[in-house]
Amino acid sequence: MYGICSQKFGDVRSCLIQMKQRGHRFPLLQVNDQDYHDLRFEKQSVSTFAIQKLDASQLVVNVETKTIHKSDCPLNNMDESISCFILDVHKTGLHICDCCR
Repeated sequence: MYGICSQKFGDVRSCLIQMKQRGHRFPLLQVNDQDYHDLRFEKQSVSTFAIQKLDASQLVVNVETKTIHKSDCPLNNMDESISCFILDVHKTGLHICDCCR
């Protein structure tokens, strides 16, 4: 399963909070409006789309601190992180690690 989020400001943060409350740790994907529509109405495979995007991504989200890090960031605890694909880090509503800006 995957958390699919739009580019609306704060949508990634809301999705992360809901996942944490329910005890889930799914990879997060922030997608544009067209991809969001296509995935929602199953016009393309979510898993195929997600795997391609996550393989190309260099980012992770620390679930506990709600902070975006690069996957090789020394300040991140990988035990608390999930993989993610983010189009615009400034619209996520999450903190951005200082060393990853």
